[in-house]
This record gives sequence, structure tokens and C-alpha cells, in this order.
Amino acid sequence: MEFFAINAEVARWETLLATTQGVERVPVLCLLAWHLRQRDTRRALQLVDEVRLLLQDGSAINEHPLTQARLQLVEAEAQWLFADLASAEASARNVLQIFTTHRDWCSCADAQWLLGWIAIDSGKLELGDAELEAMIGSAEQAADGMRLAVAQAAIGRMAALRNPVDAEKRWGSTIPALRRSAHPALQMWGNDFVGMISHYKGECGPSATCEMLAYEQALSTGQLRSAITCATNTAENFNRLNDYHSSMDWAQRGLELARQTGWPRSVGACLMHTGEIMRQLGNFDTAHEMLQEALVTLAPLAGSRPYAIALQYQGDLALDRNDFQAALEAFKTLEVKASDLQQHDFLIDSQRGQAHALYRLGRPEPALVAAKEAAASAQQRGDVVRQLEVLMVMSEIHTRYPDLPTGLPPGIYAPLHYLQAGLQATQSITGYTVTGKFLEALSGAYAASGDYVRAHDAAVQTIACRDRIHSQQITNRAVAMQVVRQTEIARAQGEYHRQLAESEAQRVAVLQQTSATLEMLGVVGQEITKHLESEDIFDVLYQHVRSMVDVASFAIYLLEPSRERLAMVFCMEEGVVMPVDHVDVSDPLANSARCIRENSELWVDLLPDSGNYMPGSLHTQCALYAPLAVGENVLGVLTIQSVHRGAYGDRERLIFRSLSAYAAIALGNAQTYARLGEAQLQLASQQKMAALGALVAGVAHELNTPVGNAILIASTMAEKTQSIAQKLDQNNLRQSELVEYLQSSLSASDLILRGLHKAAGLVSSFKQVAVDRATAQLRVFNLNEFVTQVMATVAGRVAQAGHQLRMEIPADLEMTSYPGPLGQVVTNLIENAIVHGYPRGDGGTLSLSAKALSADQVLLRFSDDGAGILQEHLPKIFDPFFTTRLGQGGSGLGLSISYNIVTSILGGQIVVQSPPGNGTTFTLTLPLKVRM
Repeated sequence: MEFFAINAEVARWETLLATTQGVERVPVLCLLAWHLRQRDTRRALQLVDEVRLLLQDGSAINEHPLTQARLQLVEAEAQWLFADLASAEASARNVLQIFTTHRDWCSCADAQWLLGWIAIDSGKLELGDAELEAMIGSAEQAADGMRLAVAQAAIGRMAALRNPVDAEKRWGSTIPALRRSAHPALQMWGNDFVGMISHYKGECGPSATCEMLAYEQALSTGQLRSAITCATNTAENFNRLNDYHSSMDWAQRGLELARQTGWPRSVGACLMHTGEIMRQLGNFDTAHEMLQEALVTLAPLAGSRPYAIALQYQGDLALDRNDFQAALEAFKTLEVKASDLQQHDFLIDSQRGQAHALYRLGRPEPALVAAKEAAASAQQRGDVVRQLEVLMVMSEIHTRYPDLPTGLPPGIYAPLHYLQAGLQATQSITGYTVTGKFLEALSGAYAASGDYVRAHDAAVQTIACRDRIHSQQITNRAVAMQVVRQTEIARAQGEYHRQLAESEAQRVAVLQQTSATLEMLGVVGQEITKHLESEDIFDVLYQHVRSMVDVASFAIYLLEPSRERLAMVFCMEEGVVMPVDHVDVSDPLANSARCIRENSELWVDLLPDSGNYMPGSLHTQCALYAPLAVGENVLGVLTIQSVHRGAYGDRERLIFRSLSAYAAIALGNAQTYARLGEAQLQLASQQKMAALGALVAGVAHELNTPVGNAILIASTMAEKTQSIAQKLDQNNLRQSELVEYLQSSLSASDLILRGLHKAAGLVSSFKQVAVDRATAQLRVFNLNEFVTQVMATVAGRVAQAGHQLRMEIPADLEMTSYPGPLGQVVTNLIENAIVHGYPRGDGGTLSLSAKALSADQVLLRFSDDGAGILQEHLPKIFDPFFTTRLGQGGSGLGLSISYNIVTSILGGQIVVQSPPGNGTTFTLTLPLKVRM
């Protein structure tokens, strides 16, 4: 989003907004709200409210944190402009954190820009510089040239207020170059900087030219606060040139613009500059009123620069009214402000003012010390106009107290010396005209020194100057401004009270009407979206829609899988269930089909009597249709219809739009839930069959050894028996052969019996585990005996991989649980360790232990001494399909299914620990008795 936009672009967005409806307005509203934040702050806030309403109730758009943060930033800038600095800072810091989280560097720069000016208006100049420096960093991250240049220009501007000489050295080669930029927003900052530097050099004519250009460029790019500042700067430049006509024109221009905005800082600044002009024209009462109003208006910004300027003007007015004690107090307060703001122009003014007040209070020595310090500082800064003002005070001090030491060579008349030095300094100011007050002092100094010719010439110039300043035209303009001001105040007060009463009445009415509606919509939305079965959603939605709007017919259409036809899955007319119907999406006469095709809300205020109705259904007069969409996924259509024409106004459409959005979310959740359930059942079935397959293979491998041995021994004994039988038939059987045969028979019988007993035990274990896994029945079992059976079925797989399997489980530990799923978990953990724990094929030790934690819980721990799991993989090992051996036999489902079994079927918890290179431990905390 651009930092500043020209007026033509804003006008184009205004035109575009007039052609959009519904949630399509959101992007344009956001753009306009941002770029109207200073052009028309109150309307910008109204647009923010509209966006939030659309985000809340739109069916095709979800709330986005960056959009919400941008809206909050607009509100924060409004709070700043209306002098609510604490709220503005809190809001700006909040959105800055959001923008930083999302790495939106342009938006970070915008928030830092605002924080910088909030700090400056609070008098925290170092913090303001820090925020603007941070903005430079964000602008560089975003590669945004405009924001970077504006941040640098703002830093340079603040530096110029503190020390224009140093600022020109630091920024004189970069910021003025902005005057040649293509964008007027950058030109404004370049002209404003050059204007400030020229002003402090005493070049008030060139400064006024730059500030007038900056004023126009600020207006054309929506920087109204800067435009008002440029207007007052222009007025001050003309004031210093003693061109009161032009000064008053620009002061009035700035004040009119500031009054329209209502911003305290801008209004207060314009009031005080106008009051200063009134003072110099000799209209002290009007000046006093305007300065008092300015100080009251600027009170929330007591740490700002405009407040300090108002204090200076108040002190100068007190001097003119001969209230020297009040003047001294005002300038002392200004000196404190100058120190806080670190701006030397205020320090010079405060010292000059104190010097003037002190000598008029009979304290010439400290007055002269303060005046000399002010003169040296003004000369060092190249501030010619302030230097002249201080030299006039020094001349007055020596005129009133001629016995004060001057430090000048003998024979030099000090009062004349200082005035001549001031007059010579002003020769460097283009277009500068000295004041009548200065010429009067100069005439008196010439006369006191005996140079009566020059005294006469200065007196003639004084009369001409005063005639020019106090011409009828200027006097009339000043009177007119005073009348306009008083009229504005009276009209503003009357309008304020009228609007206050009107808005209060409207507010009460609107709150009463909308508060209940919004509250009900929130409750209804929660109730609709909490259901995960479509039928429940249909019923709840119908009941609530019927209670809030006029509904004769209510129907929900859902797209069939082919997405070529809509199926009317729910329809009620006057409380009667209507039969299922279908609508082709391509049907040109069906509004429901049109709603799907255009993916937009339809409002039909008069349905045509086309006969295109279901047999036996109502002939309705008006209808609303809304697509049921979640993001880009369109699920179907919701429609309500009434037998009364014009039944659906803005309120009803808002309610319908909100409920449609809730319905879409709820139905989307229901479909997702159904698909998830099917997928879980399928995965569980596949995993169960895979586990049973592995179990059968393992048991078959284990049975091969004892059964094979039995067969071998039995076949050997068969051959020996046949040989003994032949010898017996031939009567040549010896006693020793018979004894040997009997001994062999006994040994073979023992071996065969042992092998068959082992096979029978394996078969028994297999039968029990297989039945448990197949049926997943809840039963009481001994944990030691059950795990022994499970381990017997995987012993071959463990031994084949070169590992040892150890078990340490108390013999008396009984559980009431699901042994089948538990056995599957144990098998999965063992298989996972074999596949992943020993990638180099080394042998290891697998351990399974258990202990009772309490009367209700058992702790089952499985561990291996293998390679362990990488730390970045630990948070994901229970995710479905996550595997580090993709394509190498790893499905990524074993641990996911184990997690689901433990946490859902067995009602427990499973956690994993794996220090790098030190094996892996899975810890299961299970209830001894699972609740049904």
C-alpha cells in the first residue's frame, strides 16, 4: 500500500467504490480509509467501521490480521491527530507487533512513522528520532524508496530545528534533491527542509517560496497536517519580512483548513500565529484572546513545539502590554521547554525575552548577561532576524542604563552601535524591511549621538513604515478576521450543541436497534457452528432465520460431487417439509443456479410470475439468495423467500448475510469432519490389517523353529523304528540295540514335547493378541502377562535385527482397558525403534517398563539406546504421514495412529524425549480403568 497517494488516484478509488457491492468493497474501502486518514479523518473512520462490518458478516471473505491491523493503524493516526497521544501510541505499538510477526516491512515503517510523530508531539524527541531511524530500517527491508526518503527527510527536519547549521551539513546534499523527485509527496519534504534552513539563515523570502510550494504539494498528496504547518511557516516568513498583508493571508488560509480538520495541534498552531500577527499590528486584546485559546487547545500537547511557540508569543504580548513580571515567567517557562526540546531557537527567544523583562524590572546586569548569550547563540546559528531582535534589546538596555560597562572602544555610543550592527546584518536578508519600532529606536540613537541628519531620515522612514503597516486595508482585514473568528466560534458552538443532541438521539435509537441484533447474531453464530452434523445445522439455522426475518420459504441447496447439479437437501414452507428437488447449475431461469454461477448474493424484490415453481409450493414475492462459500470453495446456496413484496431491507439483508456466512462455515466443518472420520476409519483399518499381517509373519517365523525341529526328530525316530522292526522280524535284534533305541526314543520324545509346548504357547499368545486387536474389546487383564504375549510375537523380528528386548513390569499390575489397541501401540513403538533408531545396523537394547503412579494411573515407558530424533523433527513425529524414511519403508502413520489410540481410545497421554545421540524414550501415562 502506497505511503501517500495523489488526489487523482483517490478520486479514481472513490469512483470504483461507487460501483462495488458487498465484500467486494473491502479492498477499495481499505485503500480509501488509509489515504483519507488526513484528507478527511472522520470519513476514514466511517470507512473503517464499514470494513469491519463487512469482514464480520461477509460470506466470501474471512478476517485477516493484516487487514485488521491496517484499520487499527488508521484509527491510531486519527487518535494522534485529535491529540489522544496515549491511545494512539498503544494502538500503534500493537499493530507494529502484528506487522513485525508477519514480516510486513512497509506496514512496520508506517507504524514506526506514526510512533515517531507521537513521540515528537509528546516532547520525547530522542524517542521520535529512534522511531524514525527504525522506520528507515523497515523501509530498507521492504525496498520502499518513498518511505525511506520521507523518514530521512523527517529526521533532517527535526535536526534542523535543533541546529540548522549541523543539519545542513549532514543532510544538505540528499534531502534538497527530493525537490526534483517525480512524486509530489517527496517534493514536499524537500521543499519544506530547504524552507526551514533558509528561514533560520534569515532568508525569509526564499523560505516563503519553498514553504508555499510545499503547501500545494502536501495538499495534492493528502498530507493535510504538513500543509497546515507549511501555511503557518509561510505566514511567519512574511511576518518576519514585515509583510503583514501576506502574513495574515497565509495565517487565515491555514486556520480555515485547520478548523475543518478539528485537530488540536493544527488549530492551536494557526491560532497562535494569527494572534502574533495581531500583536504586531497593535491589536493586543484580540491577540491575547487568540493566544489563550491556542494554549487551551494545545494543552494535551504541552510537550510539543507549537505549545512552546505559544509561550513565546504570550511572553512577547506581555512585554508589549508592560506586564514585565508575567513576561519574565512566560520566558522562564519557555527556557525549560527549550531545554526539553533541545531546540536553540526557543532558547534564544527565552533569553531575549528574559533580558527585556529583567531590564524593565530594574535588573540591568542579569538582563545584559542573558542578552549577550542570546546574541552569541543567534550569530553562531546564522539566525539574523533573532540576532537583530536581541541587538535591539541590548541597545535599549544601554539607553536606559548608560553607566553599564559596554566593553566597546572609547567614543562608541553603545545603543547606536548595536542597532547599526543589527541593520548591517539584515542586509543579507532578501526582501527584508525593518520595522517602524526599529527605525524609531535608530532615530533616537542617532539623535542621542548628535547625528541629527540621520536621525531625521530614520524618523521619516518610521512614519512611512507605520503608515504602510497601519493602512486602512490591513486594519479592515484584521477587523474582518476578528468578526469571522467570533462568528465561527458562535456558529461552531451552536452547531456542536445541535449535533450533540441529534447524535445522542440517533445513537440511542441505533444502539437499541442494532445492539440486540448483533448480540443475537453472535449467539446464533456460535450455536450454528458448534454442530458437526448437517441435519442439526439445517434445523438450527431454520429456527433462527425464521425468528429474525420474514420467511415463508427456506431452502438449502448443496452442490453434488459432479458440481453440475444442485440438490435441495432441506426445504421448509410455512413449517411444512418440501420434497427433495434438483436444479441444474446451467439452468438460466433458476436464481439458485445463477447465485452459484455468479458466486454472489442475489436480492430479488419482485419475483416474476413465470410459473417456474415446484408443484404445491408458495408463490413468493421477494427472495434473498447467498452462496454458501468457505474461501474459494462454494458448497451450495441458501435462500429465504417471502410472500410480501419489499420484505427484505438493509437490516434483513445484513442478518441473512451473517447467517449465510455462519451456515457456510458450519457446513464446511461438517463435511470436513465427515471426510476426516472416513479417513480415520480407513487408516485405522489399514494399520490394523498391516499390524495383524506383521503379527502373523512374526509368529510364523517363530513357529518354524520348534515345529521344524519336531518334524526332523520325528522323521529320524520313524527311520529308527522301521529299522528295529525289521531286525525284530528277522530275529537278529540285539539287546544293546534295543536299549539304544529306547534311550533315543525317550530323548526324541522329550525334544518333540518341548518344541510342541513352545509352539502351543506361541499359538496361544497369537490367538489372544489377534483377537484383542481385531475386536478392541474392553476387558480386565494382567499387564505383565499381556505384554509378555505381545513381546513373544515380535521376538523374532527383534532378534533378527540384532537387538535385545528387556521388560520390567510388576507381576500384579492389572488394567481395565483395551488390550488390542495397547498391543498395537507397543508393537508400533518397537517397530519404530528398529526401523529408525539404528540406521547403521548396529545392535541395541530396547526396554519396556511400567509402574503404578497412583491408584488410578500407570506409567508405561519404552526406550531405546539408538541414534535419537533430531530436535527439529520432535514437534512433528506424531503428525500423519511425517517420516524421515519416505520411499524406504516408512509410511509416517505408525506414531500418528499410536498417538490417536493413546489419547482417544486409551484415554491417556504420550510424550517423547530424545537428547541428540542418546536414544529415544516414549512415556505413556494411562488410566488403570478406562471410562466407557
